[in-house]
Amino acid sequence: MKNKLSIFTLIFTFSFSLGFGMKPKKDYVYTPKEFDFSYKELKIKTIDNFEINIWDITPKSNLKNTTIIICGTDAGNMSYFIGQALNLANEGYNVITFDYRGFGHSQDFKVDTVNLLFHNEFLLDFEVAVEHAKKMYPKNKVGSLGFSMGGYFPLITKMKLDFIMADSPLISPKIFLQRLAEPDVTLPSNYLEPIAKKVPQLYFIGKDDKFLLMNDIPTDFAILFKGNHLGAELILKDKFYAMIDSFLVKLK
Repeated sequence: MKNKLSIFTLIFTFSFSLGFGMKPKKDYVYTPKEFDFSYKELKIKTIDNFEINIWDITPKSNLKNTTIIICGTDAGNMSYFIGQALNLANEGYNVITFDYRGFGHSQDFKVDTVNLLFHNEFLLDFEVAVEHAKKMYPKNKVGSLGFSMGGYFPLITKMKLDFIMADSPLISPKIFLQRLAEPDVTLPSNYLEPIAKKVPQLYFIGKDDKFLLMNDIPTDFAILFKGNHLGAELILKDKFYAMIDSFLVKLK
């Protein structure tokens, strides 16, 4: 894909600059149309009647019968991960991205940008994207690629996923909060700890990440890169996609 790394670097630089804490942005930086990708923009309602905005991006060629749902961080919106989405679509994967409520073009929601690490309701937003993927591509394997907070919701959903991938995932909210050491930041009162998942998993962990350690994840699932929290693609470059492709090819 032309200008693959430059697209990614631009968007992720924005995301890094926002730092920790929920910081939703309403305006999109780019859309797939500006990079000549075919996609559908849909508004789909969750079980609690919130309207979530979704991009369903069509791969250009070499279809791989796999749908990847990208789960973004607690800052920006889904356009901040357009580089990853389009790179994967360019490799033949169906890609679905979505805005959490209160983010991007999803329905307005009062996001607590001061005291909460995340909102439990974001799980429902992820799940409506999974439902869409299963409905539209019933013969495809369906799984996720999460980033930080976005790596948490696939681990607590009761919906069936065929695989889980993440860069610097929020494996344990309690442990993350302890390491964050921000006294004003708390967890939702009824948050869930991740449950054991008997599905193939792939995680990227930064060697200098202060919030996620290799010991937090079974080593068979983890790839260590020389970096901090997030940024595996920025460091690994094309190897990031080669590792994802190798992982997904092995799925039965």
